[in-house]
Amino acid sequence: MKTNLKQSFPKKIRICRSKDFKIIFENGTRLYFDNLLLYIYSQKSEVTRLGIIVSRKIHKSAVIRNKFKRRIREIFRKNRSNIKPGYDILVLGTNRCVEENFEVLKQKFLEVLKKENLWIQINN
Repeated sequence: MKTNLKQSFPKKIRICRSKDFKIIFENGTRLYFDNLLLYIYSQKSEVTRLGIIVSRKIHKSAVIRNKFKRRIREIFRKNRSNIKPGYDILVLGTNRCVEENFEVLKQKFLEVLKKENLWIQINN
């Protein structure tokens, strides 16, 4: 079974190292839009990477925290080809946004990207 590479989520587009998280927190632009908190950091790479943080303080249920992470990853994965390359995007879960449904999260996430001029409209 073949997978579409543009819609995969390989390790090279994930933010995994604590050093990278620290750099984004210190140097990135903090955006808070309708209960969705993002840090965006311009880097010199040709790929845009995604990191997600949801603390246990936000929601005690690991099921809810992991569902939020899966939803954000899926939104990023499906829309990756429309996002400008060369950025690190860090999404922090807040009390209200972790319980939002998929469509609301998608709308908020994409609206932030468009507002920050990270969205490239590609005609398919």
